[in-house]
Amino acid sequence: MFRFYKKNNGFILIPFLIVLPTFLIFLFSTLMFWRIIQFKKERDHLCRTSSLQMNRQLAHSINDLLKMNPRAKSLRTQRHAAEKAFKVAKASKNPQAIALAFSFLQLTQSLQAQHRALQNQIQLKYQQQRNSSRQSLQRAFHKIKTDAQIIDPFSSLPMTTEGVETDSPTYRVNSLKIKNPLRVYWSSSAPHELQFIYKQLQIKNHKINGSCGSDIVKRRQKWTAELHAAKLS
Repeated sequence: MFRFYKKNNGFILIPFLIVLPTFLIFLFSTLMFWRIIQFKKERDHLCRTSSLQMNRQLAHSINDLLKMNPRAKSLRTQRHAAEKAFKVAKASKNPQAIALAFSFLQLTQSLQAQHRALQNQIQLKYQQQRNSSRQSLQRAFHKIKTDAQIIDPFSSLPMTTEGVETDSPTYRVNSLKIKNPLRVYWSSSAPHELQFIYKQLQIKNHKINGSCGSDIVKRRQKWTAELHAAKLS
């Protein structure tokens, strides 16, 4: 009876010992793969959320300037009317008419200057936010020991102007989509617990890389930021 049990126990043990190394390799590979995914996910999350937030600031500033266009056009029209009225008044050589027309011209110029100051304030605020956000993103990547290359072609707003000569400009964007207003490429050494394994497997490249970006698109008369669906090249 004892011999039969021992024999059967050994019969069960042999297949187990054969399967065990394969099972351990599978388990180890799964854990290793999971660790890499988590490592990359953490950096991708930082990349995407920061990129999206920075471009939301860009879209918000564009929308704010566009909202000011009707007022800017109205002031420009008033300025032209005031200049014309002043020319007519001077031609009439009537002191009262000249004084009244000149007062109206000064008023429109003052209103234009105030409006232009508000427009400049929006642009200045955007530039300050953009620089601050870019520096914060660099520090965040540095904190998790990751190199980051931030390609930011729009330190100023990507808009064209009309009517600058009258000190009451209007702004516009020349397309329905602003591609790649911000691109981020990051690269980091593999987690410490995996670097030894990489060396044992003679894997020379220990780097894990990623990238992210977003576009500015026009939706329902407003500009908004959208993440890229595909990986940047």
